[in-house]
Amino acid sequence: METAPQPLTDTERIDWLQLIRTKFVGPRLFVELIERFGTAAAALEALPELSRRAGGRKKFVPPTATSSRPNWPPSRWQEAAP
Repeated sequence: METAPQPLTDTERIDWLQLIRTKFVGPRLFVELIERFGTAAAALEALPELSRRAGGRKKFVPPTATSSRPNWPPSRWQEAAP
């Protein structure tokens, strides 16, 4: 029996947004990266190495965490600060 997925924390949600908004990362690659690395944070850390392995043809540059934040009230950002 499969268990229900755990909801994302605010920090994890920001990592997901950064990853999916990264140039050259579409829905299919996003899922592959999550499956391979386990978390969006780990996938983001691996992007420079993946760019290097691609011979520099694809430079994965994620947006900043600040620019990836949804429009949450300031009090919620204090809770989600890394």
